[in-house]
Amino acid sequence: MAQELTIPVDYAAARTALAARCPAPRRSQIEDTLYRRPDGALARLRRQDAVTRLSCTVPDLGLSDPPETVVLDPAACRRLLDLLGFEAVDRVRYARESWRDCQYALHLDRVEGLGDYLTVQTDQGLYPAKTYRKMALKRLKTMGIEPAEPDLDSPEAVAYTASIIPLR
Repeated sequence: MAQELTIPVDYAAARTALAARCPAPRRSQIEDTLYRRPDGALARLRRQDAVTRLSCTVPDLGLSDPPETVVLDPAACRRLLDLLGFEAVDRVRYARESWRDCQYALHLDRVEGLGDYLTVQTDQGLYPAKTYRKMALKRLKTMGIEPAEPDLDSPEAVAYTASIIPLR
């Protein structure tokens, strides 16, 4: 299972720091539509460039490999979600640059209406989430990337999360 940390950043400063240490990024345009059912079940339909995927977006299920599948007909998939009682509750559009640094996948996102964020992902390994968080923040600091908002322990600090699926 992967761990991730999403922090608000100054886009230009983060991009400069990443470009100085990492190979050229992969660029994507992404649109996530989040669906909720009255019983609390969540699903995400993500269109990334020309590929659409349906995935589970509940991180607390404790699944080692949360279900995800490529969708060939997004309209039919939306109809099936409707028939299963899911309702679209949020849509997020963003431009992403994906970078690599050692064991970390770094996603620099410009999110429409919400701001700029950096998501750090890695395999969790044997570390508890709190330790992973400290290691990720320390790694970013050594790269010269600081959170745009210092109070990241507040649940309201990050209004956006990019993904909750494992690295492939």
